[in-house]
Amino acid sequence: MTVVKIKPIGIITVFKSDIIYLGGNIMLMGFLIVISFLVSSLYYYVEAVKNAMGKKRWLVGGMIMGPMLLPMFNISKTVQRRKATGFDSCYLRP
Repeated sequence: MTVVKIKPIGIITVFKSDIIYLGGNIMLMGFLIVISFLVSSLYYYVEAVKNAMGKKRWLVGGMIMGPMLLPMFNISKTVQRRKATGFDSCYLRP
């Protein structure tokens, strides 16, 4: 490892090569976060179509909140299924 310059920042010294490497990791992490939000929004869209729920609402919600929306999606799916079948009825899940 060749050291080009050392910049003292307070007590910690930072190497120029470390800053460049850290920048690559931050960009990769941002890219993975964006991809996970897009994939989760597509998942919510497909599941909303399969369960006769609002498609656009879950697609946009998935783009904004990403994977954090999953508990609310599952609760909404269960509530809608219970409304359709009735609260006192029995049903078989495949």
